[in-house]
Amino acid sequence: MSDRFDSRAYLSDCLVALEATGSVVTFNRDGLHLYAKPSADTTAVSCASWSALPVGLTFVADNSNGTGSMTLVPTSGATKTLTTGQVYRYTVTAAGTLLGVQLT
Repeated sequence: MSDRFDSRAYLSDCLVALEATGSVVTFNRDGLHLYAKPSADTTAVSCASWSALPVGLTFVADNSNGTGSMTLVPTSGATKTLTTGQVYRYTVTAAGTLLGVQLT
């Protein structure tokens, strides 16, 4: 028997399927993977202002399933919009903004 840590047990805790409208993300953990449900036409997500999130917090916004745009709308700060097929990894910076790296 192996006592090796199996991270797959926690994978589902980090995956967040987003509804087309009405989704609210609280970023209660680091490393979330936010994704549009398959064939979602347009996805809008509300969240706290970027400056209210802890520095260094990372998350992935994945619109590879979506057929329209995915928009992250903070209470204050710049809105982030991903077009069809885009996937970004974001990190909260010390200045209270997001640093985004496009993965696709």
